[in-house]
Formats: sequence, C-alpha cells, structure tokens
Amino acid sequence: MNDLQKRAKKIISKILYITIATSDKNGNPWNSPVYSAYDENYNFFWASWEDNQHSKNIKDNPKVFIVIYDSTVPEGTGEGVYIQAKAQALSDSKEIEHA
Repeated sequence: MNDLQKRAKKIISKILYITIATSDKNGNPWNSPVYSAYDENYNFFWASWEDNQHSKNIKDNPKVFIVIYDSTVPEGTGEGVYIQAKAQALSDSKEIEHA
C-alpha cells in the first residue's frame, strides 16, 4: 500500500460525514452532506429519504462524486479523499443489513 492510500484510509476511518455531489436530469448540481459507513471494500453506505433531492438525482443519474475532507486538523493542513463512483438504492434485505 502506498503513502497516498494510507493517508486516504486514515481520513476515511476518522470522518463520519461525506459529501455527495449529484446532478439532476438537466445537469444541475446538488451537494449533500450525509452520515456514512463503509465496508471492507470501501463501499460507502448512507440512509436518505427517497424524496431528498440527491436520492431523486441518483435514480436518474447514478454517477456521483464523493468528498471526505478532514477539517479536524489545524488551518491549512486539511486533506481530503475524492471519489468518483456510481450509487444505487438498496432494496435487498441482506444488502441493507450488510450496509
């Protein structure tokens, strides 16, 4: 594992909120901070009401951009993890339990 991967894993392990950027059918951006969890493969999970704007956007366009930024450190020393991904709603009870 290289140094960047170690730093990213450290940030992910200590930051509970992630920011998810989505866009609607017309390409209008939407940014949402959510409380999240992740599994051993770094799949991220969060719970959101299906009528939230970001949830509607994901139904129409699963492409998302996730930012996990460590703002707990002194000014000018923060680092972040930036992830381009695809999101989907879970409906299978075993998947939901895993999440």
